[in-house]
Amino acid sequence: HDPAAGVVTSWGKDRFRYQSGAHGYEVSQDGLHEVARASPVTEVPREVVVTIDGAPAGTGELLGEGAQLGGWQPGHGISIAPTGTTVSLPAPAVYQFKFASRHDGRVAWESRGDRFVFVPHGPVPFAIHAHWNEP
Repeated sequence: HDPAAGVVTSWGKDRFRYQSGAHGYEVSQDGLHEVARASPVTEVPREVVVTIDGAPAGTGELLGEGAQLGGWQPGHGISIAPTGTTVSLPAPAVYQFKFASRHDGRVAWESRGDRFVFVPHGPVPFAIHAHWNEP
């Protein structure tokens, strides 16, 4: 089972738990570990504003696990305009992703590791502001 996209069921200072399908996971500084199944959580759409600074020339794109993020396939993710882009994503949920830039038929991926973000429930847009290749 692929644990990349899921619904957050609890969180604390140094770790959080989430459910992906029938599997429960805990994420901490020690990594990702499978744990007991969590209770179902209702997801609702949440506006998310994505901006990235310092990306190479080309079309910026957020790519990640699941259909909402293009399944890691360049050209199928979320295109990021130079001033930022607003999308609707199910929340609460954890998303695993990276940024890429497409230019002249070539794709440049961030050289850093995958990014993870928890998008909670909320009435106002949630902001993801990142710098290319930086934590």
